Amino acid sequence: SFGCRMGCGVSAPAVMADQATATVPALMADEAAASATPASDVTQAIEAIRAGSAVLVDVREQGEWDAGHLEHATLIPLSQLNAPSAELAAAIAKLKGSTVYVHCRSGGRAGSAAPLLEQQGLSPVVPLKEGYRVLLKAGLPEAQ
Repeated sequence: SFGCRMGCGVSAPAVMADQATATVPALMADEAAASATPASDVTQAIEAIRAGSAVLVDVREQGEWDAGHLEHATLIPLSQLNAPSAELAAAIAKLKGSTVYVHCRSGGRAGSAAPLLEQQGLSPVVPLKEGYRVLLKAGLPEAQ
């Protein structure tokens, strides 16, 4: 046991264990708060896209896009983000300077695409957990 200057009689390992137990939930809560992006709120995203202060990137594949896509979206398939091309560079250049919301069918590919889009120089990039059908139901129009 480590000497306690105040004569408390509590061993250092016991104090450290109590501090660790108290700290872990606090750290987990802080981490959860840091990873929760308030901007991923679908209502806020839709308002920003409609106002022209943000852009929407669809990272689904061409066949999914052809079957239906959102009016305000730009297609950049996830499969093309790892294959640099003049077409990709041109698409990225048009989006620079804007907040970029990313969507797919159900949210998984959007989460994978966001860091790849950031590596291409876009920022901020916000992956939407809401997929294509949810965004339609939430009010973004389907392209005609």
